[in-house]
Amino acid sequence: MVLVAATVAVGVLAACEPTPPAPSTTTTTMTTAPTTTTTLAPKGALAPVEVHPTPGRRLQPGEVGVLAANAGWCWWQSQRAVIAGHTLLVGSVPNPSAAGGATDVSQVLGLDLATGAITSTDLSTNPYRNDDHNSPGLVVDPDGSVTAGWTGHNNDGTLRFASTAPGSPTAWQRAPDVVLPDLPAPARTSYVNLVRSQGLLFAFTRYNGRDRALWSADDGATWTGGWLLTGGPLDPDGTSPVRPYVQFAANPAKDRIDFVASTGHPKDTVRNALFSGYIRDLQVYRTDGTLVGPLATGEGYRPDQLTPIAAPTGPARPDVAAPYDQPDLWGSDLRVDAAGDPVVAYSLRTPDPSPARAGAFAHEYWWARWDGTTWTNRRLGAAGSELFASERDYTGLATLDPTDPYRVVASSDVSPVTGEPLVSRADGKVHWELYEARSTDAGATWTWRAITANSAEDNLRPLLAAGDGTTALVWLRGRYRSWLNWTTRALVVLGPPKTTALR
Repeated sequence: MVLVAATVAVGVLAACEPTPPAPSTTTTTMTTAPTTTTTLAPKGALAPVEVHPTPGRRLQPGEVGVLAANAGWCWWQSQRAVIAGHTLLVGSVPNPSAAGGATDVSQVLGLDLATGAITSTDLSTNPYRNDDHNSPGLVVDPDGSVTAGWTGHNNDGTLRFASTAPGSPTAWQRAPDVVLPDLPAPARTSYVNLVRSQGLLFAFTRYNGRDRALWSADDGATWTGGWLLTGGPLDPDGTSPVRPYVQFAANPAKDRIDFVASTGHPKDTVRNALFSGYIRDLQVYRTDGTLVGPLATGEGYRPDQLTPIAAPTGPARPDVAAPYDQPDLWGSDLRVDAAGDPVVAYSLRTPDPSPARAGAFAHEYWWARWDGTTWTNRRLGAAGSELFASERDYTGLATLDPTDPYRVVASSDVSPVTGEPLVSRADGKVHWELYEARSTDAGATWTWRAITANSAEDNLRPLLAAGDGTTALVWLRGRYRSWLNWTTRALVVLGPPKTTALR
């Protein structure tokens, strides 16, 4: 399978579309509404949320700890894991089928890196179905506090927020909700991505198929907003038939927000490709520096107006029903290195069958880095099968080290090097295991080593967070059946994992 740069048209919206006005004339104040579970008050005197402390002991470097017996998360929120002060925080959603039977709750899991004490904070009891898309995105604020944001999975137009006191990353309090208006189609939001940049708190959410940027100058007390991206022409009710999937990262070195967008969902878009850009001073730019236009109301911008990262090429598979007969790309993680250059990990679904399971597809992990002029794409290794049949592009996922662009941790049910199925000696079954990839030649070649091996369960959706002088690896272990049904617990390792593969 070969990846090529996508061919795109550079510029602003087509001439037949209205020119977006300047940001100062397009801001709209979002309305707020109380939730059904807390009584809201002015910031600084908010109602506390429910916290469940668990005594623990300090984890030694390389030692595996259990962060939660019942946990789950999606990968389109950011950041999913952060270190604030000396506390690791992870956004999570428990499932009723797992330990304890917890339900309808969005949580933040906390681990005190000094003492080992664990907290599980219920941010809210949601009026949603059990869905890992309800997991929170997190951001560390300049004063050391933390803000969380979450919403349902196309359930309503409400964005929910909570924050901690400075220096107290487990003392959570609810903040006012943000209710987005109907279009006239009912408002439907998914995902909250929180980014601190240029003196503002940004919240990005998918709103009726389009990605909307909201920003606050007063720590979330009030919000204004405008459109960022869309998948193309809108339906008469104002919704978009194509859903770009977007990941965001703060870029303090260049005082901007970098983002990566797919053309759409791989199962809806033939040869789904990836594009990149950034936001500075409420203006949208291609990664090559070309101005696209302001954040504004209206239809926004298509992903293919941005800088191309890669597009899949190769023959179709004639024995597979469309759209899976075509190769597709999908984002896995986005980071910005110390120089301010964005780095991306993504997956490629090939039309080829996976050697791990009959009827599954063979996936690959890829890595790309912006060198100041263009994107350099490198194949990392085999990614194995999809997690379940109804979503052919759900891989075990790969995550980038926020301190080292040449370190990747990935989940696969085949060897990343040979592509051979990972048959466990523990039970004779194929399981997803964690691997670490490193490069010492600027990404030209990669060396793999196993982090887990011969497991009796799957190891999925790894996260890397850095701070307090350490790097934490968090992942899910258990069984993932769908975004509605999982039986997984959250595990954590501080510092480099031991040389011997973890069980």
